[in-house]
Amino acid sequence: MALTLALVAAGCAQTPQPSATAAADTVQVRVIGFNDLHGNLESANLTVQVADPSQPGAALRVAVGGADAMAGLVRSLRQSAAHSLVVSSGDLIGATPLVSALFRHESTIEAANLMGVSVATAGNHEFDAGSAELLRILKGGCAEQRSDDPVRSCALGPYRGASFPMVSANVRRSSGGTLLPPYWVMQAGPVKVGVIGAVTKVTPQLVVPSGVEGLQFIDEAQAINEAARALQAQGVQALVVTLHEGAEIGSPGKPADWNDTSCPGLRGDAVDIIKRITPAVDLILTAHTHQGYNCLVDGRPVMQAVAYGRGLSVADLHINTRTGDVDRAKTVARNLPVFNARTDAQHREKIVASEQPVYRQALQAARPDPEVAALVQRYAQAAAPQAQRVVGRIARTLDRRGMGDSPAGRLVAQAQWEATRSPAQGGSHFALMNPGGIRTDLVCRGTPPCEVTYGDLFSMQPFGNSL
Repeated sequence: MALTLALVAAGCAQTPQPSATAAADTVQVRVIGFNDLHGNLESANLTVQVADPSQPGAALRVAVGGADAMAGLVRSLRQSAAHSLVVSSGDLIGATPLVSALFRHESTIEAANLMGVSVATAGNHEFDAGSAELLRILKGGCAEQRSDDPVRSCALGPYRGASFPMVSANVRRSSGGTLLPPYWVMQAGPVKVGVIGAVTKVTPQLVVPSGVEGLQFIDEAQAINEAARALQAQGVQALVVTLHEGAEIGSPGKPADWNDTSCPGLRGDAVDIIKRITPAVDLILTAHTHQGYNCLVDGRPVMQAVAYGRGLSVADLHINTRTGDVDRAKTVARNLPVFNARTDAQHREKIVASEQPVYRQALQAARPDPEVAALVQRYAQAAAPQAQRVVGRIARTLDRRGMGDSPAGRLVAQAQWEATRSPAQGGSHFALMNPGGIRTDLVCRGTPPCEVTYGDLFSMQPFGNSL
């Protein structure tokens, strides 16, 4: 797909001005976005690669993540902005570690509530258990419990659902109408900001048929543009899109930094969608590909902050109080790492010192949120008996090696074949495993042979599929 992209670095590299010195005819609204959390409430061994500010061309591998650290940075960023909103761009739940999946993802929604999420869009994984279960997760209430199912609902008490709306303009019921609201509107002083959601239209190819039964996924740009026109008819001119489809930058063996605004080699399914989205949209937060980038495409920021809560995409919009629209010349956009207790002090110091002043202050002031930390700890303790159960041993780490053949993939395929090759179990002759379904390496920790727990295996294949 050959597309000519208007990539202008200057717009994303301006130094933000404190809201106190902003012109009286504009209101600053800070948009804080994250994507593809996938229930990663614990930091585990998460890292992110960023450019080394002290050595051009070099990179740092930085320890990051954890819902408590993420909530702390969100709070710090909000404290330094008069108006702000927090956006999840899909796959908040689904394909998660046991601390989320074992509790029907109620733990993740409760953490998002405490984090102050303003609005979320549905990703393809929100449909893993079907639309009825998705609506229950949003509205609250306990799911029906099967006696043979270790997955538990309302494990720690009543489940009250999400305190934020979930939007998606392009998910339609086959019987008519949308499954979710197409957009959400925030009042920021005298101005309004509209947030439009959409999910990749190929969701039916990514989810089991029962997950999307009775639903249609129409063209993303078409649905977004319809919603944008509806918002403009209501007088809402400042528009943000949260799109669960993505892109990537760089090249194999030469990854580009997530704040490299030249965006070398920008490509992916989201690019065509973005080129067809109405120029009225001022900011596009993307997801799905688990990549990091901060591009200016046709005069507006297009961002993604990798995945699993390792980073946040932050955009400061300046909205004209007379027109209600964004002054794009003043927009500032950055991807920021979610530092945690494991972050190397020198890495932290280097990155903070190189950041723009307003974000530098937020990074310095951020501290893990104790309420979120306590919530995660309670769920982790409840999951521990199942998660820590030893189920086998390995002699070495089995990695997944991107999207090709891998030791981890061979292990999964072998296990599936062993479980089904007897005539009583189906008499299979071989087994296949798609690389995208292997979510982590199976790590040998300590001296071989290393113990493997149920939690280790579940993290590698967190879908709850049946053979």
